[in-house]
Amino acid sequence: MKVLTRLLGALIFIVIILAGIGFFLPSSVTVTRSAAIDAPPATVYELVNGFRHFNKFSPWAEIDPATRYEFRGPERGEGAVMEWRSSNPDVGHGIQTVVSAEPYAHVETSLDFVGKGTAMTRFDLQQSGDSTAVTWSFDMDFGNNLVARYMGLLMEEYVGADYEKGLARLKKLAESFPKVDIAGFELEETTIEPAKLLLTTKRTTMTPEEMVASMSAAFVALDTILTLNEVEASDRYRVITEQWNEEEQVWIFDAARALPADTFLTVMADGIRQETGYAGTALTTTLQGADWEQSASTYEKAALYMSLRGWQTMADSWESYPSNPASTPPAELVTTITWPVSKKPLQ
Repeated sequence: MKVLTRLLGALIFIVIILAGIGFFLPSSVTVTRSAAIDAPPATVYELVNGFRHFNKFSPWAEIDPATRYEFRGPERGEGAVMEWRSSNPDVGHGIQTVVSAEPYAHVETSLDFVGKGTAMTRFDLQQSGDSTAVTWSFDMDFGNNLVARYMGLLMEEYVGADYEKGLARLKKLAESFPKVDIAGFELEETTIEPAKLLLTTKRTTMTPEEMVASMSAAFVALDTILTLNEVEASDRYRVITEQWNEEEQVWIFDAARALPADTFLTVMADGIRQETGYAGTALTTTLQGADWEQSASTYEKAALYMSLRGWQTMADSWESYPSNPASTPPAELVTTITWPVSKKPLQ
């Protein structure tokens, strides 16, 4: 009995000693890792500002592929929420919420490990030439939880290793996208109503003179049919790109005019047809003046913008003009570009 009493006393003494030491251990921990990513800050910001791409670079996503995810709130920015549940104890149950986001500079999120503590994480972005310096940090406050304080001694090693792996994946992901800077670039979401279209298809080379001549001939043909049928177009001039091949310098497009819904054409011509145009969600932007470099840059930025934000194209894009683009002075040309799209679900 004396032996048991001594063992119990020794155990109590050890607990007291450990508790005493625990009070002197740090009550919080901060783990920080950094990486240089060869991509503009705007691209990296889009990848971390929300949870659309999170599992593509998360160091924990592959631990349990059966993990269930639920997304709430806005898709990106403050208020975006991802909740996960897994029977694997290394993944568990948690909730991550974006609490603040400053474009191209930082994204901060809260972590709730549901009964196991809370933490804050943060991505800080700093432009460095054409690249981005990214710092990913983890902050956890243990308060008076002495056991957690002891666990905190391991955070630097374990969380740090995970963050290094995650940053390596983020780097690979960000650098897989075109190196196009979309800072400040936005597309407007709109709904396109169904329209009855009068169309003709043209094939041309990509020299400016040939392109203008082909558009002019196409719209002359369409306007002639409208005149013969005594019908007025109900909308702008429209050019729908079917093929754009820079390598072969070939452009195939449909010139189109929208018709009133109840229109019945009695006079038609070879090469001219009627179809119902796209109806549904679309993204648009408007350009002022005919500037080839501005137009090409807009298409490049739009492609990256849609990819990063989860939009997929549903039909050929088109340009529309309030006046005939073939006869409008370049400086006066107003071009609205429309991309028919749908949103990919978060997963």
